[in-house]
Amino acid sequence: MAMSSPVSSNHQLERLADINPVFCVFVLLASQESVTVTVEFQEGASSVVLSCQYSKKLEEIATVKWSRLDLSPSTVHQRREGDDLREQNEFFKGRTSMKPDALDSGDFSLTLTEPRLCDIGTYICSLQYETEEITVSDVQLKVTEKFPTWAIVVLTFLVIFIILLLFFIILCIIMIRT
Repeated sequence: MAMSSPVSSNHQLERLADINPVFCVFVLLASQESVTVTVEFQEGASSVVLSCQYSKKLEEIATVKWSRLDLSPSTVHQRREGDDLREQNEFFKGRTSMKPDALDSGDFSLTLTEPRLCDIGTYICSLQYETEEITVSDVQLKVTEKFPTWAIVVLTFLVIFIILLLFFIILCIIMIRT
């Protein structure tokens, strides 16, 4: 089976777009979803950074919005000329921040302090203009355990085994003396 080069793939997509514009939109949406970034934090971490970089220059005043669609209200953090946290979900009050020069630098990364297990989910970084909203990135936040569950189970069985072994040794010593 011959592999097609990126140039011929792009040419094929252009031809399909000419034939069926709906197909082209579907392809773009599918590729947009495939750029989700996964960030892991360890239980007990003091903070976690959700990365969001925008390489284009902002031509007009925009609002950077971090949201989680499974929450109501969905706003995690919002920045226009400064932080605008009036619509922020109560769950994140006092726990989010962005760099002061975020709109100038294009670094829209969000710092979430004191991350909790219930912070796990998909965060959307978007730019909002008066007439449109552009998704810049999706970040999937996951937690890693401080100490893996399998290790706790193995250690528990090891401790029980040692206690039973000690009990058996003590019982044998008592039986030998009597």
